[in-house]
Amino acid sequence: MKLFSITMVKNEIDIIETFIRYHISILDGMVILDNGSTDGTVEIINNLIKEGLPIYLIFDDNPSYDQSAITTSMLYTSLRQFRPDYVLPLDVDEFLVADPGKPVRSMLEKQLHQDALFFLNWITYIPTEKDDTDELNPLKRIIHRRVVQHNYDEKVIIPASIALKHHITIRQGNHDVDGVPAESINRVNLKNLNLAHIPIRSEAQVKSKYLVGWLANLARDKQVLFDWYYYYNILKEEKKLTNNDLKEMALRYDIPNKRINIDLIRDPIRLSKVQEFELKYTRKDNTQYFKNVLNYTETLARKYSNLLKQTIKNDKKTVIDNSYGDQMILQIIKDYLLIDGWLSVQEAVALYKLIQSVKGDSITVCEIGSWLGKSSYIFARALETHRNGQLFCIDPFDASGDNSSKKIYQHTKKELRIPLLKKFTENMHKLGVLKQIKIVQGYSYEVIKKFNEPIDVLFIDGNHDYDSVLRDYKDWSKLVKKGGFIAFHDVGSSHTTGPKEVVELEIVRNPIWVNQQLIDELYIAQKRD
Repeated sequence: MKLFSITMVKNEIDIIETFIRYHISILDGMVILDNGSTDGTVEIINNLIKEGLPIYLIFDDNPSYDQSAITTSMLYTSLRQFRPDYVLPLDVDEFLVADPGKPVRSMLEKQLHQDALFFLNWITYIPTEKDDTDELNPLKRIIHRRVVQHNYDEKVIIPASIALKHHITIRQGNHDVDGVPAESINRVNLKNLNLAHIPIRSEAQVKSKYLVGWLANLARDKQVLFDWYYYYNILKEEKKLTNNDLKEMALRYDIPNKRINIDLIRDPIRLSKVQEFELKYTRKDNTQYFKNVLNYTETLARKYSNLLKQTIKNDKKTVIDNSYGDQMILQIIKDYLLIDGWLSVQEAVALYKLIQSVKGDSITVCEIGSWLGKSSYIFARALETHRNGQLFCIDPFDASGDNSSKKIYQHTKKELRIPLLKKFTENMHKLGVLKQIKIVQGYSYEVIKKFNEPIDVLFIDGNHDYDSVLRDYKDWSKLVKKGGFIAFHDVGSSHTTGPKEVVELEIVRNPIWVNQQLIDELYIAQKRD
């Protein structure tokens, strides 16, 4: 049996040597693609290659870090060049482990065959205050794991026969493949084998991971939500991460439901004699997250500059700034900036374009949480091109809300010295859109009892605690027409997790909702026809 791994890496200096030295005793070869590392990762890989280890290093500095496309390309390149029997897509923080007393390689050889796709489960390890901070090897330093995994993402092992028979695509995250008819292939979970997963290892590593990682997400045509944007926003505020913060991040990693209790157990990864090794090139505290972020932004700037130059070269008459249309929209809705509230320019433009995209004259927009009318104004202006468009603004107008927002609301209410409803009405009247608005004063969970209008666009921006957002979703989403849209605000906010958790649990993997996109902290999805 010939088994190869394929891996994309970017700024993994703290773990790359451990990853390679550990797996080289199990695998026949490792194909590693470096995606523009600037922290010394490539130098360590080259040193290991000089030692004679069967590592094959390739490069791609595309800033979008499209793992699905690149890993799929790596799969077929590896099959052509090295002819392995099986290919295992591995992330650099994943380690093949077997139950105690069982050798990994022989367990693989006993179970793998060419007539099925094979899957490994994660076991996520958690940094704790009991870790030996002087230990450079994360396999030895981080020795606690979740008792129950609580998420069930699997990682795939691909037989060469299946990849060559079907033109498959490895999914983002290496969790599965597309292109194989479900009825034509068996899917087998490997027994007594797992992937020890160590996603969170130090403060500097976490900052590099989420700051650069979210920027890479933005560079793709489709953003993946998970926790990246949430932590990115926290780190933008220059928050110092404590040991307990790191522990909590690892505990909740890839678990949308943040309210469940998660217990830990001490369970060190046991290395066999052939897996024992000395780290020669890894140094303590060598992750320079700020340097990584600056280098990545330089790469983005250069790519953009080259794109502009190429555009000018191809057609001097081309309008280089393809956001011209958005600027025209902003000119139309610019008065929304006069209204107190929280809505970025990109979000405002996206909401306007969303309403404009809905076909028909008689459309219904329903806004849960209007505050003083910032987003209401956007919706109303967009509805001007729909002959019979109507906007329902549902809000108690009493400055109530989730715990983190209530203080801000109450302070603003006190400064206004007039009722919030009156201020909302004045804002809409002053800007000339009041005639398009039907104000519904009350709590959304009460209003829904008498509301039965089919909805073209539902905007959920009320109370942001999880239970309230979930209730709004379950109460109101059933009224959204097929082909209609739902939007959530503050999905990436650093002060609350409610909208983010509901989107992750109810929208992201729900086949009812398609054409999903994230714009700043606005998440939009369309209901399947």
